[in-house]
This record gives sequence, structure tokens and C-alpha cells, in this order.
Amino acid sequence: MSEAASTIIRKASNSPTPARRAEVNTGDFPVGQKDSILLPADGMPNREEIAIAPAMDGGKHLSKYMSDIAFGEDPIEIRIEPGQGRFAPKIIDCWVNGKGAEQFVNGKWDIKGWLPVGVSCVTRRKYVEVLLRSKMDNVSTRTTRHEDHEDNFVDRQTSSASPLTIISDPSPAGRDWIEKILREG
Repeated sequence: MSEAASTIIRKASNSPTPARRAEVNTGDFPVGQKDSILLPADGMPNREEIAIAPAMDGGKHLSKYMSDIAFGEDPIEIRIEPGQGRFAPKIIDCWVNGKGAEQFVNGKWDIKGWLPVGVSCVTRRKYVEVLLRSKMDNVSTRTTRHEDHEDNFVDRQTSSASPLTIISDPSPAGRDWIEKILREG
């Protein structure tokens, strides 16, 4: 574990409110938007590929993969911002590969499967990534009339499902990491 990560854990276990550094709020970053979908009058709409598996040739990508795994284990202090609705959730379920979200509580990692809303907590970066990738699409339709036909479009407006504030991140690459994830559509 890096020295900066050890510092976050030490601060979290020694003090319920660690010294504040410059916080990063996910609302400060643009969220990637998806293109409109044209629904043609006849035929099927074009379908894009959902995911393309990376080629793994002879361990060439193994060291990058292992460093990404280690990066995901970094402890980060966050606060999930409360929703505005009357019945906004007080916790957010969060899982990675069947393992529930971990929180650093009373000097040890505790597997809970959820993260609290409106309260700062220390969790691992991989769970924060799940929250950052959790997005909602508001959908609307519009019609464009031409002389001989109409085009129907489905427009999507994407927003973050769980806006949060990064209170403390040991990695200098953390801000770029957040921005990259939110930019992805």
C-alpha cells in the first residue's frame, strides 16, 4: 500500500473528521452524452456494439492490468451527495464482482454491500468507480417532417445517478481518472 493511502487510513482511524484538502465534486465535470438514435420509417435502426473485449496477447497487457487492479484497491474518502426527493435513499447498494462495498470503520475494512449517503466514509476506489459509472438517461422523442417522410429521433440526456464528492484521494492521477470515467457515454 502506498504511503498516501496509509495516511488516509491512519487519519480515518484516528479522527472521525480528517483535515480537509481540496475536495473534488463530480458535478464539476461534464457527463458524457450519447448520440440521438434515428428510428427510420422502414427497417431497423443502426445498432452499435455495446462492448469490445481487448486482445490479450501473451501477457503483454498483464502489467497494465495488475497496476489497474492495484489502483482500484486504493482507499478514498468520499461523501455521496443526498438526493432532493422526499424519499431519497440513505444508502446506495454497491458491489464489484459479487463482493459488497467495503468501508474502513474502527481501524479495519468492513464488508457492508452499501455506502452511506450524506456522510463521509473511506472505501476502495473500485467501488467509487461503480458509483461514477452509474448514470441515468432521460429520454425524449422528436419528429422531423420532410416532404416525403418523417424522421423520428430518440434523444438521451445523461446525468450521474449518484453524485459524490471525493474528500481525499491518495493518487495524483485521481482527478484525471474521475474526469475520464464521467466523460465516457
